[in-house]
Amino acid sequence: MYSVNAKVALTSDASKQCARWDCSRSTSEAVYCRESCLALVTSDAQSRLPACTTDVYASAAKFVGVASKLLKSLRDNTESGIPQLLSPDLLQIPPWESGMFDYDFADQRVDYCNWIFTGLSPIPNSTTTSGFKWEGGGRVKMIGEVRHCVFKPSPGQDRKWKLHQFSSPDLMGKAVYLMHCDR
Repeated sequence: MYSVNAKVALTSDASKQCARWDCSRSTSEAVYCRESCLALVTSDAQSRLPACTTDVYASAAKFVGVASKLLKSLRDNTESGIPQLLSPDLLQIPPWESGMFDYDFADQRVDYCNWIFTGLSPIPNSTTTSGFKWEGGGRVKMIGEVRHCVFKPSPGQDRKWKLHQFSSPDLMGKAVYLMHCDR
C-alpha cells in the first residue's frame, strides 16, 4: 500500500492557499506555491489509484476544509493532485473486491485507511449483476457551504466501510469522495 501520510492544515483564507490538495502554504498570485507542488500535482493526478492516506480523516467536520478546497479546484478547473474516478463502475463494485483499495493493516499503528478521489456526484443505486448497492445517502448534512452524505455498502463487510460524498450546490454533477475503512 502506498501512503501519502500528509497532515493537512488549511489556512483561514483558502483562496490564498496552494491548489495542491495537501499543501497548506500560502501563495500570492500563482495557483501553486512552488514548482515542486506543480510537478507533484501533475504526477499524482495521473495516478491509476485513488490517493491513499491515513491521517486526514478524524471526522467529516475536520475533512470538510480539504473537501472545500478540492471542490474549489473542480469549480476553477484547477488540478489539485487528486485522481478522478477512473471507471464509472468503480462504485458499483464492493470496495473490498475492486482491487482499487489496498487495506492491508500490517502497521499496527494504523486504525483506518482513507482514499480520496473526485468523480460524478450520483452514486449508483445498485447493480443487477452483483446485488451490491450503497445505502444511506438520503440524509444530507450541510457543513458550511459543503453538502455531506455518508453511504454504507449493502451487503457490507463487517461494517468496516463508509463512503463519504462531499458536494457543492454550485457544482452540480461532481463530488469529492473519501472512502474510509476501519481496521
